[in-house]
Amino acid sequence: MTTIAKTYAGRTVKEEHKFEDPEFEWGGWNQALRWLYNQGFQTGSLDHPNPVGFTRGRYSLHWKWHNLTQEDKGQLAGILTSEDFRTKPVKVLILKIKYRLIMTKFRKEGLKL
Repeated sequence: MTTIAKTYAGRTVKEEHKFEDPEFEWGGWNQALRWLYNQGFQTGSLDHPNPVGFTRGRYSLHWKWHNLTQEDKGQLAGILTSEDFRTKPVKVLILKIKYRLIMTKFRKEGLKL
């Protein structure tokens, strides 16, 4: 794990992980997905050259990046990105949660933490 002080789309990157397996096509992609699933995340669909979003929980997510609204993107736990998901390293960026967005949604729906 690498802790870095950078941002993605205006959100602070909390963690960055890099996965690669030069011996196999899709090796980095498969390693990144396995790691995410083991951490309790679920990913959207591949939409290269766009990133792939992910969220915490076991959901059936069939959305692609280009179908997400700005609000949807702001709710993601992070993204997967790569120059080429098939043959190049894949980076997993875990983003800091926007506390206000979550609290606003909870209040709007009448939920309590």
